Amino acid sequence: MIEEQFKTIDGVEFSYMPLMATPARKLLIELMNRLGPVLGGAVGGAGDNVQLTMESDLMDGQALTGALSKGITQLATAIDPDFYEKLVEQLGKQSKIKTAEGGYITLDKSTRDLRFAVQLALEFRWVLFCLEAQYSDFFGLARQTVKGIVAARVTAKV
Repeated sequence: MIEEQFKTIDGVEFSYMPLMATPARKLLIELMNRLGPVLGGAVGGAGDNVQLTMESDLMDGQALTGALSKGITQLATAIDPDFYEKLVEQLGKQSKIKTAEGGYITLDKSTRDLRFAVQLALEFRWVLFCLEAQYSDFFGLARQTVKGIVAARVTAKV
């Protein structure tokens, strides 16, 4: 069942109504095609430069964060501005923002341009909220897979 998701980010309340299966699948495949090689490279190198002791708690996310942090610059350069615009346009049609009066308005281009003009970090957090709401099951599986890869590499080094 499709349910609208809500999240408050930096004091601003957003809602997101997930896409239906066909457009969601198309978007996921495009995201994987564009970002998969960059993220795969970061995960593939996980453990290469990470020193862990036997007491390290892999599940707390520190090792994962360290392994993926080196891919942030690569990720930023992999995002095509035209693709990003297409992405936020599609997510904006499915999203609303709570107004000062308590109502909600759709995050169309003009609303996004005004709201995020001096808060680009808020825009990126909104995009991540939408993607996680849309693909929570996929991201959960991906997290487990990445943790398994990192754990295997760290175990092999210990």
